[in-house]
Amino acid sequence: MSIRFPYLPPLGVASPAVRYRPMVPVTVVEPDSGRFFHINEAILDTGADDTVLPFGIATNIGVSLPPFSGIRQRIIWRGLAHPFVLADVELIITDNVITYRWRAKVAFSTAQTTQPILGRAHCLDFFNATFRGADRVVELAPNASFSGTVY
Repeated sequence: MSIRFPYLPPLGVASPAVRYRPMVPVTVVEPDSGRFFHINEAILDTGADDTVLPFGIATNIGVSLPPFSGIRQRIIWRGLAHPFVLADVELIITDNVITYRWRAKVAFSTAQTTQPILGRAHCLDFFNATFRGADRVVELAPNASFSGTVY
């Protein structure tokens, strides 16, 4: 069972020269409390090692994070190094017909990314993703390493 999403233009951009991107809605859930935050557009990025979400989402849903002081892990965004912390959450992607839900270790960062990034580790590695550029569509189907639920 696969789900598909149309490529979308960046938020607020309306131009004939716009570059459409493979973006999907994703919900981030704090596993213990069930508190969640819905993101309308997160970019599927095959070049990103990790899933990177804004730090504010973690505080909004009550994800327990260590303090940033003394953290040596950093991501480079637009030439600047930003600290990040890893935390366990659940991610949900749905097309309102089929839903995929799984546990994931994601990076929460203060980097001012354009959209949240869904990278390989704990996200794209769990799916067979087909990027149909000419059609501006991405299809996701869980693969053998997906240990979440499909409903």
